[in-house]
Amino acid sequence: MLRLVIWGGLFAAGLWTGVEAHRIVLDDRCLDAGGRIGMRGVCEGVTSDG
Repeated sequence: MLRLVIWGGLFAAGLWTGVEAHRIVLDDRCLDAGGRIGMRGVCEGVTSDG
């Protein structure tokens, strides 16, 4: 049972780290394109390339 708790904790930590890294990359791409990060964490002010 203890092993299950440890593996679950490691999985959750890895998942959280991956999500945070992905968010940071997307935020940087938004800012590089001239946009800004809105109140809900969504990229705003970037026009579509059509």
